[in-house]
Amino acid sequence: LVEFCKKNEIPSVVGFAQKDAWHHALINAGLGNVTIAPHAYLVAMNKYMQRTIEEKPFWFQPIDPNAESNDEMWDKIPKEEIPFMLKNTSLSLGRGVFCIRTREDFDEIIDLYKGDEKLR
Repeated sequence: LVEFCKKNEIPSVVGFAQKDAWHHALINAGLGNVTIAPHAYLVAMNKYMQRTIEEKPFWFQPIDPNAESNDEMWDKIPKEEIPFMLKNTSLSLGRGVFCIRTREDFDEIIDLYKGDEKLR
């Protein structure tokens, strides 16, 4: 397929079907495009790999923005776990995951949550 795309001057391939995403990544890589690495794709699509690839894959620290200050919540987070993913369990999976790299990221997301009465 890569040769077909090159021959027909097709610069990249995309699609909406999850089942085809693996092939899109391989074809795009063959075309010289920046794309997700095959290993990253496998981890993203494979729950078992997500659970076993890290030494401690399920680090979890509950926090309560309605009852705790930003400082109290931040102090609960082990510094060796930064950066980390913050999951707002009141949102669907696609909307409630935030990458926290700094204290500023954390404060921004928590403050947005605290300021949104409907969300809480």
